[in-house]
Amino acid sequence: MSSFIVALAMMGSIAPPPDAVIAPLPRICPRDGRFVEKVSGKTFHPAGFHYIRILPEGPHYVFAPTKYDPDRAEAMLSDLERHGFNVVRVFLGALELTQGDALSEEFVDNLADFITRATRHRVYVLPVVDWLPPSNRYKSILANARPDVGGMQAMFMDAAHTQSKKLYLTDLIGMLKKRIPALLSTVFAYELENEVNADLTCPPFSQANGSFAYKGKTYNLANDRALQKLLDAAIIDNANALVAAIHTEDPDAMAAYSVFTYAAVGRSGPGKMRSDTSPDTRCPIRPIALARSDLSYVDLHFYAPSPEGFRRDMEAVEWNKLKSVCRTRGKPILAGEYGVPSPLASTGEQAASIAVWHANAIREQGLEGGIFWTYDCHEQRDVINAKQFDGAIFDALAAFHRRRSSP
Repeated sequence: MSSFIVALAMMGSIAPPPDAVIAPLPRICPRDGRFVEKVSGKTFHPAGFHYIRILPEGPHYVFAPTKYDPDRAEAMLSDLERHGFNVVRVFLGALELTQGDALSEEFVDNLADFITRATRHRVYVLPVVDWLPPSNRYKSILANARPDVGGMQAMFMDAAHTQSKKLYLTDLIGMLKKRIPALLSTVFAYELENEVNADLTCPPFSQANGSFAYKGKTYNLANDRALQKLLDAAIIDNANALVAAIHTEDPDAMAAYSVFTYAAVGRSGPGKMRSDTSPDTRCPIRPIALARSDLSYVDLHFYAPSPEGFRRDMEAVEWNKLKSVCRTRGKPILAGEYGVPSPLASTGEQAASIAVWHANAIREQGLEGGIFWTYDCHEQRDVINAKQFDGAIFDALAAFHRRRSSP
């Protein structure tokens, strides 16, 4: 094709022709507590945004066949590239995810198109493969699910749910391999669930007394220490099984779970599910348990309103001990979400100041990078997105990361 067409394609004005050759991105992997390019060993610090589209009632729909907007995605990815950002986090969701009993071919086409565009703009994609597809291929497996486990904990405490998720992950990666085999390195990691937690309103944790049997051991549901051991054992078993499934399709892929902090939901730390009191009925998975699994890294989410709030977040996740475990196992720690709640800022200057403070605090504490919530999700009113206030947060974070990366 002509040099003019090539130039336009590289600027994102038009999509490249089908036969255009796109150079794959270097594979990123964990090494000695850092993210690095696997071949060169060059350090990689994730810095980017969440690209989120949601309906008023809540479902994510970035890749839904009737709603996917490639031009809007192209403009966002081009914007990230021009300003030096290197990662975008996206939710798959369940809207129009399936067709008949299988994953929708058009849905996966859209995901492949997004990954291809991201590759051209040298931006990595972090897809959140949340929950299970609503079709019989996956739901039929749940006929064997334990009746004494409900809520999100079923996703990691019940063998049938784990088996169904394994099938979903291998189906999805297998379909991507058929479409873009050379571009799988653009997938930064597969996130197995967003903010994995135990719901105390659902069994077995809704039971204040009694016991629960898991893999040949019995756990006292009234005892905090026993409950923590149960959660740790279950998430490690589940994570290891899902990582092994992913590696049957892509041996070099990274995988992770993300968690919010205990302090974010009014809790003081692990091992206090019963003794801590909070109006929020969710209890996050212990980050140290994630670090001890086969997952590639630990992903923590922060929305600290102040330095004091950030300190409480770090203390609640056993920060010093977590860093030690991750150092021993060579695993990086990522702030996969951080953001600015709307009540904290009424001007662009205030919002930008908080965002930069948060990004700096994350890096100063030793996390390897951060992904801001969100790029431009104007549908959400309770957080300030990076394009509000004429892009004040976006511009400030771009300047911050340029300073951080300067020699």
